[in-house]
Amino acid sequence: MIGLFLIGFEITFFLMKHEKIVWIQQSGMMLSGYLWLFSLLELFLANIVNSWMNQAFYHGSNLI
Repeated sequence: MIGLFLIGFEITFFLMKHEKIVWIQQSGMMLSGYLWLFSLLELFLANIVNSWMNQAFYHGSNLI
């Protein structure tokens, strides 16, 4: 979560600057955007897997 906030702040502060953007900075921002997106997807996937593990742990003990 902290990493998502930091990358979000990086993207926001960079876009607030009103300077001419060269291709190197634009490619860096694209990489930062992809990093933010895939970090968000990884967090979502980890939450789903954690939920499955909790269900397996708590519901599996009732079968005995």
